[in-house]
Amino acid sequence: MTKNKTKFIVLLLMIVLCSVGLRAQSVFFSYVDGTNAAYSLNDVRRMTFSNNTLNLELKDGTSYQWNINDVSSFRYSEATGIGEVINGLNGLDVKLFPNPNNGSFQLAYKLPKQTNVEVSLYTTDGKLIKTLYKGKQNAGEQQINASLTELPNGIYTCRIEAEGFSVNKKMIIK
Repeated sequence: MTKNKTKFIVLLLMIVLCSVGLRAQSVFFSYVDGTNAAYSLNDVRRMTFSNNTLNLELKDGTSYQWNINDVSSFRYSEATGIGEVINGLNGLDVKLFPNPNNGSFQLAYKLPKQTNVEVSLYTTDGKLIKTLYKGKQNAGEQQINASLTELPNGIYTCRIEAEGFSVNKKMIIK
């Protein structure tokens, strides 16, 4: 990606972030692989750039990371509620439930295409606890059931990595 395109995307993001308190309701991303994602700006805690990586952190603790070269376009909309309608088109559409849990949980996600996937559980300081899945998965709905009841109570991060996507979900074990 050229420096000018990167600067343009950064400028657009800055404009959107500055307008969050004004009128903008949703932010939309299109990726070079043809997939799309949309997020309600009310749910966004922060968007940052570092080392050609776009980082999006939601208020529920979910975080996403994309290589800036994988983002083909970016825009925002003032249409109320459009984020919820398009939310099902997100790259992975990850759900972790129940949360909080006792160490037994289910992770469900939707893959836009066949891809290599790695699902891992980490401590809050980034230490790998366990890889729950690593391999190729077909496009469509996926589900992982895990029972890690031996883990102590606390907050953990479940990371799902697929080609071009990285999603972190905060998980609480009580």
